[in-house]
Amino acid sequence: MQHKELPVNKDLFGAWLSAICVCHCVLTPFILIFTSSGLLGVLFGSELFHWFMLAPVTIVVILSFPSAWRIHHNLWPGSLSFAGLALLLSALAFHGWPEIALTILGGSLLFSAHIMNRRLLLKANIGCGGLPLKNPDAT
Repeated sequence: MQHKELPVNKDLFGAWLSAICVCHCVLTPFILIFTSSGLLGVLFGSELFHWFMLAPVTIVVILSFPSAWRIHHNLWPGSLSFAGLALLLSALAFHGWPEIALTILGGSLLFSAHIMNRRLLLKANIGCGGLPLKNPDAT
């Protein structure tokens, strides 16, 4: 039995980044309320964290969805991802609960879009990194 090496998958990476965004927004108020707001509170409450996370999220969206659309021809993942990215960008203009709500919704849309995109690529028999899947049962 051969072990199959999987290249880095943009959609799994994007889904993890989106999940981190959502967790950050859900947990930050509790961290700030229930801790002494030391270094962890400063780190999580900083606007710099949003910009730091937005850069790789944007890059993964640009690299992942247009090329995947050329394979599976389904507009839903790309539409959801760009809507999610727009919500994340618009969240930067707000503070407090509107920012949190927009980020949670945007991150959730991005997470869903990446998972949908991955499933469509697998259904189209395209593996990670755009390489055809190898049949693990084939010799």
